[in-house]
This record gives sequence, C-alpha cells and structure tokens, in this order.
Amino acid sequence: MSNANQATLSTIYRLCYWISEHSESKERELEGLANEEYFLSIVALANQCWIVGALTHGIKQKKQWEALPALHREYLTEISQVYEERAAELVDEIVYSVKLLNHLEITPILLKGAATLLNGVAVPRSIRYMNDIDMLVKPEELEYATQEMVAQGYTLDDEAYDIDEYEHHHQSPMKRNTSKCYIELHRWHTKNTLLTLLPSSELWHSAKLIPVNEPISVRECSATHQIIINIVHSELSDRGYFEKDIHLFQLVALYQLVNFYRDEIDWQQVASHFMEAGVQSVLYSRLYALIELFNIELPLDNKNLQAVENQKHFKYCLSNYIDNQNGIGLKAVLQGQLSEYSKLSIKVHYGIDKFWGVLHVRCKIFKNQIKKLTNKNYLKKFFLANFN
Repeated sequence: MSNANQATLSTIYRLCYWISEHSESKERELEGLANEEYFLSIVALANQCWIVGALTHGIKQKKQWEALPALHREYLTEISQVYEERAAELVDEIVYSVKLLNHLEITPILLKGAATLLNGVAVPRSIRYMNDIDMLVKPEELEYATQEMVAQGYTLDDEAYDIDEYEHHHQSPMKRNTSKCYIELHRWHTKNTLLTLLPSSELWHSAKLIPVNEPISVRECSATHQIIINIVHSELSDRGYFEKDIHLFQLVALYQLVNFYRDEIDWQQVASHFMEAGVQSVLYSRLYALIELFNIELPLDNKNLQAVENQKHFKYCLSNYIDNQNGIGLKAVLQGQLSEYSKLSIKVHYGIDKFWGVLHVRCKIFKNQIKKLTNKNYLKKFFLANFN
C-alpha cells in the first residue's frame, strides 16, 4: 500500500461515518466525497477490510450517491457486484448443505455471517463479505453429519490443524469441487473454554427457524446471542482484545447486528453474561469502539461504557492499526505472542486461573510457539501475512 493510501485516524472515522446511519449530515464529509484524495483514502481502507459493499450502501442510504463522480460510482458498483455474486454463491452452498443435513433429520444453526445472508441483516447481501460458512450441529450429530457430507462429495482439509494441539470447537473445513467456499461444522458455537460465557444449552433453547423461500429447515441464534457471539469471536477467540486489534470488519458486522435488531437485543443479558465470566472489560471496550465510531446509543450504564480504560484501549487499537498497515512488524508480533501468556488470556482460553495451572499452560504455550517456528508451512504463511 502506498503512503498516499494509508489510513489515518480521520480515514477510519470517515469510513465509519459513511457506513453508519448517522442522522445528521456533516457538511465537511459531504464536501469531501467529491474529492479524489478523500474518496481514495476511504475506499482503500474499505477494500483492505472487505467492507466496500457496506460503504456503497451507506453512501446510497445518505442519498449522496449522485454526488460522487461517475468513475467513482462505477468502481463502487463493480466491487459491490462482486460481493453480491459472492454472497449468492454462498447462499447456494448453504441451501445445498442444509438439504443434506435435513435429510439426516438435522436442523443446524447458522452462525455469524452465514445467518445474516438469510435473516435480513445483510440487505443488500453485498454489505457482508464472507470467506466460509459456519454451521452448528449438536455434538452427537457431528460425526455422522460429517460422514454424510464427505459421502456426498465434500473433502476435509486437515492441514490447517496439523500443528495445533487444542481441542477444536468445529470440524476441519470441508469443500466440494464445485463450491466457492469452505463449510465448517461446529460442535460448539465457540471454544470449549468459553462455553461458560454462553452455554450451548441456552443457545439451542432460544434458537429459532429462519423463514426462507427454500425447501430447507435452518435456525439462527437469538439477537442477543448473535451480539455475544460476535464479540466473543473477534475479541476472545481471535484475540482482538488481548492483541489490541480494532478488527474493523467484525466491528462493522457488530454495528449491522445492533442496527438491525435494535430493541430485540437484551443488553442486560449481554452484560450479565460477560460479567459472570469475569470478562466485562472485553465487552465494554468493544462497545465503546462501536459508540465512538458509529455514533450509536446503547441502553447500558454510561459509566461502564465511558470508563477511562475503555478509551485508552480504543486509542491503542487505532494507533496499532495505523502503525501496522504494511505488515504488523516485529514489535507488534512479539506483543501478540506475549499476550498469550497473560493470566486473563489463559483464563479465557483454557479455563484455568490457579498459579500452578497457569504456569503449566504457559509452558504449553511456549512449547507450541517453538513447534510453530519449526514448521516451514506455518512460517511461510506467517511472514507473508505479517511482513509484506
């Protein structure tokens, strides 16, 4: 990425302004939209985060589409069409795979982005770009569901798990020769150690059927649980909180959920789940970022939301992102690796908080990191991702 297209703090705020449904029109933003440098900066960031579809839709919602130069409209339309076609391919894959599971009398729950393609959150579908499809089945259904899908032409990709010793909450990714994406069948909606935050029994009890114009039976999580899963996924499973990563793609997805479900979300239940798990700081730091970037109001205690530590965490996340756009660099890599040794991280990912247990896990983490450093495939992917 050239220096001209690197994101600044203003770029991030501007992009989120155009994606959000701000009621007020900011004259400076409206004037800037026709400026090529302004436009290219937010589009470059949107491209990097796979949210061009959301940006395009946001500009149209603010009735500023015609204010864009024709060439800019043409570019956004073309990229959004790619997103739309990708989403259509994923929907076809969802329908095909769910039919196979329904044949076994299994009614899965669509998780994360997969659900939004069918439940109305992603309208138009181009506002949500996805790599794969996550589906939850009951643990006792996982083995024969996998066997049936393999028998019907799916192939398991086991290579991704060759060097990871932890118990997985989902099966190896699987794919057909003709499909455009992988499917991951989950036995749990999150890592085993995080199930205390949202027990599977509670999730299954509140899940409901998605009304679709297809001959399939498939469920989605409740609105409240979709919020919890989004934050758990980005901040805990993907370590965004510990590595101080803004995870802008996931933050936009969270905004879309909040904006769509509104009063259906039980925010007190969301807060109590994180509080009971002892990770309320993770929740409030994430919600502070949501409020700050998308100008959205939440019915939660303002004292908790506006806490100084949340503001500091948010600023550090933004600074981290801006500083590491050309690859995260050695310092950030080391910070990320070291964050795995923190007591809170170990409690979250291993369910252990006693002294000797924490010490034992730290030894396991060290052993695993050494193991990865001796794996050529891992090192190649790691350096390509972080030092481009």
